[in-house]
Amino acid sequence: MIAETPKMFEHRNGGKRASEQTLRQIRWAAVLLERSTPPGQPLWQLSLSDLKVLDSWFDRLPVSFGKSPADRRDDMTLASAHDRALARVEDGEIAADEIGLHIPTCNKHFRKIAQIHAFLVAAVPRVPALDVGKFLQPDLKDERAARLRYTIAQGRAIFSLPPWTGCAGEHDRLTVGPAVIHDSLFYVLLLVWYTGARCEEICKLRLRDVDQLEGIWFLRIATTETGRVKNATAVRCIPLANEVLRLGFIHYVEALEAAGETLLFPEIEPAEGTKRKRGDVFYKLWWIYLKPLIPGLVRGQAMHSARHMVSDELKQQEIFLEFRNDLLGPKTAGGEGATRYPLAAALRTVLDLVNRIPVVTDHLPAGSADGVTLLTTEQRRQRPRRS
Repeated sequence: MIAETPKMFEHRNGGKRASEQTLRQIRWAAVLLERSTPPGQPLWQLSLSDLKVLDSWFDRLPVSFGKSPADRRDDMTLASAHDRALARVEDGEIAADEIGLHIPTCNKHFRKIAQIHAFLVAAVPRVPALDVGKFLQPDLKDERAARLRYTIAQGRAIFSLPPWTGCAGEHDRLTVGPAVIHDSLFYVLLLVWYTGARCEEICKLRLRDVDQLEGIWFLRIATTETGRVKNATAVRCIPLANEVLRLGFIHYVEALEAAGETLLFPEIEPAEGTKRKRGDVFYKLWWIYLKPLIPGLVRGQAMHSARHMVSDELKQQEIFLEFRNDLLGPKTAGGEGATRYPLAAALRTVLDLVNRIPVVTDHLPAGSADGVTLLTTEQRRQRPRRS
Protein backbone atom coordinates (compact mmCIF):
# COMPACT_ATOMS: atom_id res chain seq x y z
CA MET A 1 0.00 0.00 0.00
CA ILE A 2 2.76 2.43 0.96
CA ALA A 3 4.74 1.60 -2.18
CA GLU A 4 1.75 2.34 -4.44
CA THR A 5 0.32 5.42 -2.69
CA PRO A 6 2.07 8.62 -3.90
CA LYS A 7 1.49 10.66 -0.74
CA MET A 8 3.23 7.91 1.26
CA PHE A 9 6.25 7.39 -0.98
CA GLU A 10 9.32 6.67 1.15
CA HIS A 11 11.59 8.78 -1.10
CA ARG A 12 9.67 11.89 -0.02
CA ASN A 13 10.80 11.52 3.59
CA GLY A 14 12.96 14.41 4.68
CA GLY A 15 11.71 16.62 1.86
CA LYS A 16 9.02 19.27 1.57
CA ARG A 17 6.41 16.65 0.60
CA ALA A 18 7.23 14.26 3.42
CA SER A 19 4.45 12.31 5.14
CA GLU A 20 6.39 10.75 8.00
CA GLN A 21 3.47 11.15 10.40
CA THR A 22 1.06 9.38 8.03
CA LEU A 23 3.53 6.55 7.52
CA ARG A 24 4.04 6.11 11.26
CA GLN A 25 0.31 6.09 11.90
CA ILE A 26 -0.39 3.55 9.14
CA ARG A 27 2.36 1.22 10.30
CA TRP A 28 1.46 1.45 14.00
CA ALA A 29 -2.23 0.76 13.32
CA ALA A 30 -1.18 -2.28 11.29
CA VAL A 31 1.03 -3.48 14.14
CA LEU A 32 -1.79 -3.16 16.66
CA LEU A 33 -4.16 -5.06 14.38
CA GLU A 34 -1.62 -7.83 13.80
CA ARG A 35 -0.93 -8.20 17.52
CA SER A 36 -4.64 -8.54 18.29
CA THR A 37 -5.42 -11.22 15.66
CA PRO A 38 -4.37 -14.91 15.70
CA PRO A 39 -0.78 -15.49 14.49
CA GLY A 40 -0.61 -16.04 10.75
CA GLN A 41 -4.15 -14.89 10.00
CA PRO A 42 -4.18 -13.19 6.58
CA LEU A 43 -5.67 -9.74 6.22
CA TRP A 44 -8.35 -10.91 3.77
CA GLN A 45 -9.94 -12.94 6.60
CA LEU A 46 -10.34 -9.88 8.82
CA SER A 47 -13.85 -9.71 10.26
CA LEU A 48 -15.94 -7.48 12.50
CA SER A 49 -15.26 -9.97 15.29
CA ASP A 50 -11.52 -9.37 14.93
CA LEU A 51 -12.08 -5.63 15.11
CA LYS A 52 -14.18 -6.13 18.23
CA VAL A 53 -11.20 -7.88 19.87
CA LEU A 54 -8.94 -4.97 18.94
CA ASP A 55 -11.54 -2.52 20.23
CA SER A 56 -11.53 -4.28 23.60
CA TRP A 57 -7.72 -4.02 23.79
CA PHE A 58 -7.94 -0.28 23.27
CA ASP A 59 -9.63 -0.03 26.68
CA ARG A 60 -6.77 -1.94 28.31
CA LEU A 61 -3.70 -0.24 26.86
CA PRO A 62 -2.02 2.77 28.51
CA VAL A 63 -2.55 6.11 26.80
CA SER A 64 1.19 6.37 26.15
CA PHE A 65 1.43 2.98 24.42
CA GLY A 66 3.51 3.21 21.26
CA LYS A 67 5.65 6.16 22.27
CA SER A 68 8.43 4.08 23.80
CA PRO A 69 10.79 1.99 21.62
CA ALA A 70 10.06 -0.91 24.01
CA ASP A 71 6.39 -0.80 22.98
CA ARG A 72 7.36 -1.33 19.35
CA ARG A 73 9.54 -4.39 19.89
CA ASP A 74 8.30 -7.51 18.11
CA ASP A 75 8.06 -9.43 21.39
CA MET A 76 5.82 -6.83 23.07
CA THR A 77 2.31 -8.31 23.07
CA LEU A 78 -0.82 -6.38 23.94
CA ALA A 79 -1.28 -8.59 27.00
CA SER A 80 2.24 -7.74 28.18
CA ALA A 81 1.58 -4.04 27.66
CA HIS A 82 -1.60 -4.29 29.71
CA ASP A 83 0.11 -6.19 32.55
CA ARG A 84 2.96 -3.72 32.60
CA ALA A 85 0.52 -0.80 32.79
CA LEU A 86 -1.30 -2.41 35.75
CA ALA A 87 2.03 -2.86 37.53
CA ARG A 88 2.87 0.81 36.98
CA VAL A 89 -0.49 1.80 38.46
CA GLU A 90 0.20 -0.43 41.45
CA ASP A 91 3.62 1.17 41.91
CA GLY A 92 2.14 4.66 41.67
CA GLU A 93 4.02 5.53 38.46
CA ILE A 94 0.84 6.33 36.53
CA ALA A 95 -2.77 7.02 37.49
CA ALA A 96 -5.51 4.45 36.90
CA ASP A 97 -7.24 6.74 34.40
CA GLU A 98 -4.16 6.55 32.18
CA ILE A 99 -5.22 3.08 31.08
CA GLY A 100 -7.50 3.13 28.06
CA LEU A 101 -6.88 4.98 24.80
CA HIS A 102 -8.79 8.19 24.19
CA ILE A 103 -11.55 8.38 21.58
CA PRO A 104 -9.53 10.41 19.02
CA THR A 105 -6.66 7.91 19.24
CA CYS A 106 -8.97 4.92 18.75
CA ASN A 107 -10.70 6.64 15.85
CA LYS A 108 -7.35 7.36 14.23
CA HIS A 109 -6.29 3.71 14.45
CA PHE A 110 -9.58 2.47 13.00
CA ARG A 111 -9.42 4.97 10.14
CA LYS A 112 -5.93 3.79 9.23
CA ILE A 113 -7.05 0.16 9.35
CA ALA A 114 -9.97 1.10 7.10
CA GLN A 115 -7.51 2.61 4.60
CA ILE A 116 -5.40 -0.55 4.60
CA HIS A 117 -8.39 -2.84 4.14
CA ALA A 118 -9.91 -0.65 1.43
CA PHE A 119 -6.63 -0.90 -0.50
CA LEU A 120 -6.80 -4.69 -0.19
CA VAL A 121 -10.41 -4.78 -1.41
CA ALA A 122 -9.52 -2.66 -4.44
CA ALA A 123 -6.44 -4.77 -5.27
CA VAL A 124 -7.73 -8.31 -4.71
CA PRO A 125 -10.98 -9.55 -6.35
CA ARG A 126 -13.71 -11.10 -4.21
CA VAL A 127 -12.42 -9.77 -0.88
CA PRO A 128 -15.56 -8.44 0.83
CA ALA A 129 -15.68 -4.88 2.09
CA LEU A 130 -15.59 -4.25 5.83
CA ASP A 131 -17.46 -1.44 7.59
CA VAL A 132 -14.76 -0.25 9.97
CA GLY A 133 -16.71 2.98 10.43
CA LYS A 134 -19.02 1.19 12.87
CA PHE A 135 -16.25 1.39 15.46
CA LEU A 136 -15.78 5.16 15.24
CA GLN A 137 -17.15 7.29 18.08
CA PRO A 138 -18.05 11.00 18.28
CA ASP A 139 -15.01 13.04 19.22
CA LEU A 140 -15.59 15.16 22.32
CA LYS A 141 -12.53 17.24 21.51
CA ASP A 142 -14.09 20.65 22.15
CA GLU A 143 -15.15 19.76 25.69
CA ARG A 144 -11.79 18.15 26.47
CA ALA A 145 -9.83 21.07 25.00
CA ALA A 146 -11.75 23.49 27.22
CA ARG A 147 -10.70 21.48 30.26
CA LEU A 148 -7.06 21.45 29.13
CA ARG A 149 -6.71 25.19 28.57
CA TYR A 150 -4.53 27.28 30.85
CA THR A 151 -6.28 29.49 33.34
CA ILE A 152 -5.37 33.17 33.49
CA ALA A 153 -3.84 32.53 36.92
CA GLN A 154 -1.62 29.83 35.45
CA GLY A 155 -0.53 32.23 32.72
CA ARG A 156 0.52 34.82 35.29
CA ALA A 157 2.31 32.12 37.28
CA ILE A 158 4.28 30.97 34.21
CA PHE A 159 5.50 34.46 33.35
CA SER A 160 6.37 35.20 36.96
CA LEU A 161 9.10 32.53 36.89
CA PRO A 162 12.83 33.51 36.80
CA PRO A 163 13.26 33.29 33.00
CA TRP A 164 10.98 36.33 32.68
CA THR A 165 11.44 38.18 35.98
CA GLY A 166 15.17 37.59 36.54
CA CYS A 167 17.42 34.55 36.72
CA ALA A 168 20.88 33.76 38.09
CA GLY A 169 22.49 33.83 34.64
CA GLU A 170 22.84 32.18 31.25
CA HIS A 171 23.69 28.81 32.80
CA ASP A 172 21.06 28.92 35.57
CA ARG A 173 17.78 30.16 34.14
CA LEU A 174 15.43 28.72 36.75
CA THR A 175 17.02 30.27 39.85
CA VAL A 176 16.00 33.77 40.92
CA GLY A 177 18.59 36.42 40.12
CA PRO A 178 19.20 39.77 38.40
CA ALA A 179 19.67 38.60 34.79
CA VAL A 180 17.06 38.51 32.01
CA ILE A 181 18.23 36.63 28.91
CA HIS A 182 16.37 37.05 25.61
CA ASP A 183 16.15 33.81 23.66
CA SER A 184 13.73 30.95 22.93
CA LEU A 185 13.03 30.41 26.63
CA PHE A 186 11.95 34.03 27.02
CA TYR A 187 9.96 34.46 23.79
CA VAL A 188 8.55 31.10 22.60
CA LEU A 189 5.93 30.75 25.32
CA LEU A 190 5.11 34.47 25.12
CA LEU A 191 4.45 34.15 21.40
CA VAL A 192 2.41 30.98 21.84
CA TRP A 193 0.29 32.74 24.49
CA TYR A 194 -0.31 35.94 22.51
CA THR A 195 -0.80 34.33 19.07
CA GLY A 196 -2.47 30.98 19.74
CA ALA A 197 0.01 29.43 17.30
CA ARG A 198 1.33 25.91 17.65
CA CYS A 199 4.67 25.65 19.43
CA GLU A 200 6.40 24.17 16.38
CA GLU A 201 5.08 27.02 14.21
CA ILE A 202 6.83 29.49 16.52
CA CYS A 203 10.02 27.52 17.04
CA LYS A 204 10.75 27.13 13.31
CA LEU A 205 10.45 30.83 12.46
CA ARG A 206 13.21 32.61 10.59
CA LEU A 207 14.01 36.29 11.07
CA ARG A 208 12.56 36.99 7.63
CA ASP A 209 9.25 35.54 8.84
CA VAL A 210 8.88 38.57 11.12
CA ASP A 211 7.65 41.36 8.88
CA GLN A 212 5.54 44.49 8.88
CA LEU A 213 2.98 46.11 6.58
CA GLU A 214 1.75 49.67 7.07
CA GLY A 215 3.08 49.67 10.61
CA ILE A 216 1.57 46.29 11.57
CA TRP A 217 4.16 43.72 12.67
CA PHE A 218 3.22 40.11 11.95
CA LEU A 219 4.53 36.54 11.83
CA ARG A 220 4.37 34.65 8.54
CA ILE A 221 3.47 30.99 9.20
CA ALA A 222 4.21 28.78 6.18
CA THR A 223 6.20 25.79 5.00
CA THR A 224 9.87 26.74 4.71
CA GLU A 225 13.26 25.03 4.78
CA THR A 226 13.01 25.02 8.59
CA GLY A 227 9.83 22.94 8.67
CA ARG A 228 6.33 22.38 7.39
CA VAL A 229 2.95 23.51 8.70
CA LYS A 230 0.29 21.04 9.78
CA ASN A 231 -1.99 21.51 6.77
CA ALA A 232 -2.97 24.01 4.07
CA THR A 233 -5.24 25.96 6.42
CA ALA A 234 -2.31 26.54 8.78
CA VAL A 235 -0.64 28.90 6.28
CA ARG A 236 -1.42 32.37 7.61
CA CYS A 237 -0.08 35.66 8.92
CA ILE A 238 -0.50 36.50 12.61
CA PRO A 239 -0.28 40.15 13.75
CA LEU A 240 1.77 40.72 16.88
CA ALA A 241 -0.18 41.86 19.92
CA ASN A 242 0.66 45.18 21.52
CA GLU A 243 1.95 43.36 24.59
CA VAL A 244 4.48 41.38 22.53
CA LEU A 245 5.80 44.62 21.06
CA ARG A 246 5.91 46.24 24.51
CA LEU A 247 8.09 43.39 25.77
CA GLY A 248 10.75 44.21 23.18
CA PHE A 249 10.29 41.41 20.66
CA ILE A 250 11.18 43.56 17.64
CA HIS A 251 14.31 44.80 19.43
CA TYR A 252 15.25 41.14 19.94
CA VAL A 253 14.77 40.45 16.21
CA GLU A 254 16.90 43.45 15.29
CA ALA A 255 19.65 42.39 17.71
CA LEU A 256 19.78 38.92 16.13
CA GLU A 257 19.99 40.46 12.65
CA ALA A 258 22.85 42.65 13.81
CA ALA A 259 24.58 39.55 15.17
CA GLY A 260 24.38 37.87 11.75
CA GLU A 261 21.74 35.29 12.65
CA THR A 262 19.03 34.07 10.26
CA LEU A 263 16.87 31.99 12.63
CA LEU A 264 14.61 33.48 15.26
CA PHE A 265 15.79 30.90 17.80
CA PRO A 266 19.13 29.50 16.56
CA GLU A 267 19.85 27.68 19.82
CA ILE A 268 17.04 25.14 19.25
CA GLU A 269 18.06 24.08 15.75
CA PRO A 270 18.26 20.26 15.77
CA ALA A 271 21.49 18.47 14.99
CA GLU A 272 22.14 17.42 11.41
CA GLY A 273 20.85 13.97 10.53
CA THR A 274 18.21 13.85 13.26
CA LYS A 275 14.45 13.79 12.71
CA ARG A 276 13.82 15.89 15.81
CA LYS A 277 11.88 19.10 15.24
CA ARG A 278 12.68 22.45 16.82
CA GLY A 279 9.64 22.19 19.06
CA ASP A 280 10.95 18.86 20.32
CA VAL A 281 14.30 20.46 21.17
CA PHE A 282 12.55 23.26 23.06
CA TYR A 283 10.46 20.68 24.93
CA LYS A 284 13.51 18.72 26.04
CA LEU A 285 15.64 21.79 26.69
CA TRP A 286 13.15 23.82 28.73
CA TRP A 287 9.54 22.67 29.01
CA ILE A 288 10.21 19.52 31.05
CA TYR A 289 11.90 21.72 33.66
CA LEU A 290 9.30 24.51 33.62
CA LYS A 291 6.34 22.16 33.87
CA PRO A 292 6.82 21.18 37.54
CA LEU A 293 6.95 24.87 38.50
CA ILE A 294 3.48 25.71 37.14
CA PRO A 295 0.83 25.57 39.90
CA GLY A 296 -2.27 23.44 39.40
CA LEU A 297 -0.99 21.77 36.23
CA VAL A 298 -3.04 18.67 35.37
CA ARG A 299 -2.29 15.80 33.04
CA GLY A 300 -2.87 16.87 29.47
CA GLN A 301 -1.90 20.50 30.01
CA ALA A 302 1.16 21.34 27.96
CA MET A 303 2.40 24.18 25.77
CA HIS A 304 -0.54 23.51 23.44
CA SER A 305 -2.90 24.47 26.28
CA ALA A 306 -2.17 28.14 25.54
CA ARG A 307 -3.69 27.59 22.09
CA HIS A 308 -6.80 26.13 23.74
CA MET A 309 -6.90 29.17 26.02
CA VAL A 310 -6.87 31.58 23.07
CA SER A 311 -9.58 29.68 21.24
CA ASP A 312 -11.78 29.45 24.33
CA GLU A 313 -11.30 33.09 25.34
CA LEU A 314 -12.22 34.38 21.87
CA LYS A 315 -15.20 32.04 21.75
CA GLN A 316 -16.39 33.38 25.12
CA GLN A 317 -16.08 36.90 23.67
CA GLU A 318 -18.43 35.79 20.86
CA ILE A 319 -15.84 36.27 18.12
CA PHE A 320 -17.06 34.74 14.85
CA LEU A 321 -15.64 31.33 13.97
CA GLU A 322 -14.29 32.67 10.66
CA PHE A 323 -12.19 35.26 12.49
CA ARG A 324 -10.95 32.70 15.04
CA ASN A 325 -9.93 30.46 12.13
CA ASP A 326 -7.99 33.33 10.56
CA LEU A 327 -5.92 33.54 13.72
CA LEU A 328 -5.59 29.88 14.70
CA GLY A 329 -5.57 28.26 11.26
CA PRO A 330 -7.38 25.05 12.24
CA LYS A 331 -8.62 22.49 9.75
CA THR A 332 -12.27 23.43 10.19
CA ALA A 333 -15.02 25.27 8.39
CA GLY A 334 -14.60 28.97 7.92
CA GLY A 335 -13.31 29.72 4.46
CA GLU A 336 -9.94 30.68 3.06
CA GLY A 337 -9.03 33.01 5.91
CA ALA A 338 -8.47 36.72 5.83
CA THR A 339 -4.78 36.55 6.72
CA ARG A 340 -3.73 33.90 4.23
CA TYR A 341 -2.13 36.80 2.35
CA PRO A 342 -0.68 39.85 4.17
CA LEU A 343 -3.26 42.51 3.29
CA ALA A 344 -3.24 45.46 5.67
CA ALA A 345 -7.02 45.46 6.15
CA ALA A 346 -7.03 41.74 6.97
CA LEU A 347 -4.12 42.16 9.37
CA ARG A 348 -5.94 44.96 11.21
CA THR A 349 -8.97 42.70 11.64
CA VAL A 350 -6.95 39.95 13.28
CA LEU A 351 -4.79 42.43 15.19
CA ASP A 352 -7.93 43.32 17.11
CA LEU A 353 -8.31 39.64 18.01
CA VAL A 354 -4.80 39.14 19.38
CA ASN A 355 -5.16 42.29 21.44
CA ARG A 356 -8.20 40.69 23.08
CA ILE A 357 -6.13 37.78 24.40
CA PRO A 358 -5.83 38.18 28.20
CA VAL A 359 -2.65 40.02 29.17
CA VAL A 360 -0.78 38.12 31.88
CA THR A 361 2.60 39.86 31.61
CA ASP A 362 1.78 43.44 32.58
CA HIS A 363 4.02 42.99 35.63
CA LEU A 364 7.08 42.68 33.37
CA PRO A 365 9.04 45.82 32.40
CA ALA A 366 8.92 47.12 28.84
CA GLY A 367 11.72 46.07 26.51
CA SER A 368 14.12 48.46 24.81
CA ALA A 369 16.81 48.36 22.14
CA ASP A 370 19.63 48.73 24.68
CA GLY A 371 18.02 46.27 27.08
CA VAL A 372 18.29 43.16 24.89
CA THR A 373 20.62 40.50 26.27
CA LEU A 374 21.23 37.73 23.75
CA LEU A 375 22.78 34.37 24.46
CA THR A 376 26.50 34.26 23.80
CA THR A 377 27.62 33.21 20.33
CA GLU A 378 28.67 29.86 21.77
CA GLN A 379 25.15 29.25 23.08
CA ARG A 380 23.43 30.45 19.88
CA ARG A 381 24.36 27.38 17.89
CA GLN A 382 22.87 24.15 16.61
CA ARG A 383 22.17 21.55 19.29
CA PRO A 384 24.88 18.83 19.40
CA ARG A 385 23.91 15.35 18.33
CA ARG A 386 23.73 12.65 20.95
CA SER A 387 26.57 10.15 20.86
